[in-house]
Amino acid sequence: PSIVIGLTIVAIGTSLPEAAVSITASVTNNNALAISNVLGSNIFNLMVVIGVCAILTPVAVQKDVVRRDLPFSVICALLLLVLGYMGSMSLGHVDGIILLLLYIAFLGFMIYTAMKARKAGNENSSEVVAEAEEIKIMSVPKSILFIVIGAVGIMIGGDVVVDSAVNIA
Repeated sequence: PSIVIGLTIVAIGTSLPEAAVSITASVTNNNALAISNVLGSNIFNLMVVIGVCAILTPVAVQKDVVRRDLPFSVICALLLLVLGYMGSMSLGHVDGIILLLLYIAFLGFMIYTAMKARKAGNENSSEVVAEAEEIKIMSVPKSILFIVIGAVGIMIGGDVVVDSAVNIA
């Protein structure tokens, strides 16, 4: 289902540059840059991206998304706040493991929900959707090649962004 694609594959893909910048900043002891990148990106995505999309065309939000995903987002933000306060305004290894496990659980829940909906017959098969939208399916080797090239570009770009931001600061 498109909501699962959006919350998993597209979200991961579009967040990889931010992850590269934050990880590079963290490794080079620019932790303030790492945290501000994450928070600034979330604020930008929520306010500007959704705002511009809503200006261009009405954005329909399914009730399931509001009931399931909005509370999860709020809980994650509150968890980050609580973990920060408990760790004297710093996050440690255990906090990172907690956050990663929570994300893995969320992905698992999304996949479970999608499979349950598909089994109930609520979603079209991917072949029908692809034909309807006239999407050209790319071969697996070509897809893997593009992923590797993109990942290398993201790593290099992350280093350049962190170095430039530190120089500007």
